[in-house]
Amino acid sequence: MAAQLTVQITLTDNTRKSVSNIISAVIEKDKYIPFSKLTLRAIVTDSMRTAIADAKRIVFYIGGSLVHSGMIDKAQVIAGSTRDELVLVSRGLGVTLCQCEPEPGIWSNVTLKEVVQRSRTTTEITYETGTDSVNYVYIPEKQGGWEAICAYGLKAYGKYPYVRSPAKVCVTPSTTIKVLSSKKIIRHGNTLDTTRMLTKLHMLDTGGQYTYEAEDSTALQYGFRREKFYPLDQQWLQDENLGLSMKLKIAGRAAKGYEICYAGFSGEDLTDRVSFAGIGSLNRQMRVGAIRIEISDRGIFTTLTEYTDGFS
Repeated sequence: MAAQLTVQITLTDNTRKSVSNIISAVIEKDKYIPFSKLTLRAIVTDSMRTAIADAKRIVFYIGGSLVHSGMIDKAQVIAGSTRDELVLVSRGLGVTLCQCEPEPGIWSNVTLKEVVQRSRTTTEITYETGTDSVNYVYIPEKQGGWEAICAYGLKAYGKYPYVRSPAKVCVTPSTTIKVLSSKKIIRHGNTLDTTRMLTKLHMLDTGGQYTYEAEDSTALQYGFRREKFYPLDQQWLQDENLGLSMKLKIAGRAAKGYEICYAGFSGEDLTDRVSFAGIGSLNRQMRVGAIRIEISDRGIFTTLTEYTDGFS
């Protein structure tokens, strides 16, 4: 591997241990998921064999780029034929937004700052500043913090929010542009995932009738019908039809895409613009919607995906 890998684990007493002799690692990020995910295998040392019971946090750098910072979900030592291995799974700090429920009710005249501050449980989760204010965001009981942030993003910008490394909530796209003109392309092509798509939605009006309807003509082209019925959504009382339209967009997120896999890693993050102009017959600029970094004895390989959906 040409790039230097730096991996550190923090224990419950706040001491740190470095992880070396990495066998393989996979880091995944997606603009529709508020946390990165790391799966790591390494040759276990004697000190790490006992320390993993107290492991709480992990950071992973490729070169000088922080690609993952999160809590440790699972860690164990498994026996191999010639050596014992450490297997570790971690999710980024943004996962806490999905695990905690903010105070329900109507939050009036809020920006992203107020919504994140009322939804997070750690100040390590930061946010984009200077965002627009919305009249209100409705927070029902048992709704997670990330759902509250999504409601704000949809109402303020008509966009799905996302989380950049290490844990910054954003609602507008990155202005970073990277030109990758000397990378070896492994593969490229279109992607399709129809598993979440819905064809038609119905919603109650104040009189108890399903008078509000919305249909996704793109989903219908794939030859299936998936319909859902919703109660009156207090999030969109000012425009119920817009609310149904947003629900269809959410269901169709990441349905279509285009991916490019290349050798190496160049420090890109979600919603960066990446240009592959001049690499063989490939002449394309893409907005990064998902990143998958695979590390093994073969080297480092990065797959970037640009989504073509209602939020593009």
